[in-house]
Amino acid sequence: MFFAEKAPDRTPIDYAAAVNGGLRLVPAGDGLKALEEDYARMVDDGLLLEDAEPFEALMARCADIAERANCVRE
Repeated sequence: MFFAEKAPDRTPIDYAAAVNGGLRLVPAGDGLKALEEDYARMVDDGLLLEDAEPFEALMARCADIAERANCVRE
């Protein structure tokens, strides 16, 4: 199930891409930097578990999930 949502530039999101090999869980460029800064603030503010994993490890796990989800099965 998907919810109607728009990208930051207000264009429609192509949800079909997420189930057809185009799932992307790790942003690039400025998006990745902003996410890393936000994650650091959440850790600093105690919003996550005390043993929160390093941001790089979290992004590696997300990239692995996306890679496995994007494998086309025939």
